[in-house]
Amino acid sequence: MSTRLERRVVGKAASYTIRPNSDSPGTVFTNKGATGSITFTLPTPTRALLGWWYRIKVVVDQNVVLAPATADTLVLLNDLAADSLTISTSSEKIGAEIEAQCVETADGTFKWAASGIAVGHTYTVAT
Repeated sequence: MSTRLERRVVGKAASYTIRPNSDSPGTVFTNKGATGSITFTLPTPTRALLGWWYRIKVVVDQNVVLAPATADTLVLLNDLAADSLTISTSSEKIGAEIEAQCVETADGTFKWAASGIAVGHTYTVAT
């Protein structure tokens, strides 16, 4: 019996909408093969997705945007209602990562809490 924990890693060369029915929690997405900016769209946060998380890793020097399907449902540093998080600083994209997890906020709504988890990169918040 293997004790190795595995994460599903999926490369996307074009914009992609994450689908909970086929993209299990913990899936890691990369921008492998991208020749331009791509957007990863998170599903609308719901109670059924509470605790689910996804990670985006930049492996090609192209912009990457993380955006929820529903506006104002992204929680970022000092922003409870953001619309997107973008990795776009020239020559500082490769190695950047974003992790997003579905959480319940103090008012009982569900949102995606996201953060950049690699150092030395610039993350831009759209509100």
